[in-house]
Amino acid sequence: MMTDTLLLATFCKARDVKTTIDLITDEFEVVGGKIFVLQDESDRYKKILTYNIVKEKVVFSDVIKNTISLHRKKETNTLYTLNALNEVVREQNNGVEDPKFSVDWEPHRNTLLVTYKDDERPIIRGLYLINEDNSLIRSLPIRKKVRKVNDSTYTVDDFEYNGKVGIGLDIYDIQYKNLYNQNGVYKVELFIDSILKYSYKMDKIKFSENHYKKIMYDYISLVESNKKVLKIYSPRNSNLSFLKNNKFNGIINSDSFKNNSLHVRVSDWNGNSSSIKFKIKANDSISSRQSYNGIEILTNQKYTLNKNSSIIEIDKNTFYNDLLMNVSYQSGILNLGKEKDPFRSSIKIKLPHKISDTLELRQSFVGKIINGKISYISSKKSNSYIYASISSLGEYVISKDSLKPEIKPINFKSNSNIKLKNTLRLRLKDDLSGIKKYSSYFNGNWTLFEYEPKSNMIFHNLSDGIIKNGENELIIKYEDGVGNKGVYQTKVYY
Repeated sequence: MMTDTLLLATFCKARDVKTTIDLITDEFEVVGGKIFVLQDESDRYKKILTYNIVKEKVVFSDVIKNTISLHRKKETNTLYTLNALNEVVREQNNGVEDPKFSVDWEPHRNTLLVTYKDDERPIIRGLYLINEDNSLIRSLPIRKKVRKVNDSTYTVDDFEYNGKVGIGLDIYDIQYKNLYNQNGVYKVELFIDSILKYSYKMDKIKFSENHYKKIMYDYISLVESNKKVLKIYSPRNSNLSFLKNNKFNGIINSDSFKNNSLHVRVSDWNGNSSSIKFKIKANDSISSRQSYNGIEILTNQKYTLNKNSSIIEIDKNTFYNDLLMNVSYQSGILNLGKEKDPFRSSIKIKLPHKISDTLELRQSFVGKIINGKISYISSKKSNSYIYASISSLGEYVISKDSLKPEIKPINFKSNSNIKLKNTLRLRLKDDLSGIKKYSSYFNGNWTLFEYEPKSNMIFHNLSDGIIKNGENELIIKYEDGVGNKGVYQTKVYY
């Protein structure tokens, strides 16, 4: 049975070719193990890598950035996108796009045809109502099912509300069809009864405002549902320069908006836009009150909380907004409550211990419990506490890593001839505390092995000229986050 394959092209800079090839081979099952490197004629510093992968094993969220799918005309070895094919048809058919037109492929023999024309509109997948009545209370937004009216317009059922709500959109933009990378939008406009009331453009974001994603996207939706819900309003205490031209903050208040038509238009950099239109009606009988309990944390104050010998230290302006914290410490687990509020800066937690063994104490650390697994956090120790700086709520516990990292060669074997290799690649990983440092040597001389953390790989370019003809001894020393060490030693021939 023939394997269903997919032809892809990844665009990269010339200096990144080797690293990109490593990413491709780690991420996909490349058919035949062949990756072709093409030169971009318009830019000598750009390369195009083309390759076939096994389609059924593709997870599109993992597709490498700047990657598109292609088609191939076998007779002329022409690679092309559908948008580029339409351009060729119009060019050969007096400007007319006709799916039945017979293309003359000969002028495009041994060519890759792509077009960078962006005529794709942003795609709206969902509309959300975000409760803005009280910053102390945060809950998952209410999702409204979106219907597509035509190519550029969406709608949802009219709805009733009470109190203060913000509109959020699950939205993304692609530059052209078959490009899997999803981008954000450039411009947002909110019309109420056909009058522009609120807008912003993400064209001038200061380096000091790089945190904007934490507050412009609904944090709970991101943590609990892995959805990027963009806020169509100015969040409390956001103080972002691209929001400052608005007199109205975009939050819909039932005291002011009783029965209105809303229209949100979102646009990409090239002016392609999509809209969603709906009606809202205030209804005082809908309860907007929510019960709550916990410790009230005000942003302008400093706190030291003690729970059953554990200590939580919170500085001023650690959070963007005031919040409620429900803290408990039982059976060695410090629970700071659900992860529903983003941090502006870290807080320090101290967990008590009674570890007397020196080795065990060195191997111990504060870990965050995520879906039943421990996630390592760099920690410090004293005679009474193990402490760490953290940047999210959740559950924390003292854990231990007693295993050294694993290392094994990927594209060569011990005592093998590597004369035909361009790189030497090894897998170096530690499943708990991670790789802290490593150093590598050929024949006693320090040698550069670059680190690719996503694929847990280190690699050396043989073009560096470090190795010599004949026998070469490779030694790699490595250490994980809590100090477990190891040495890898082998010989290769060149």
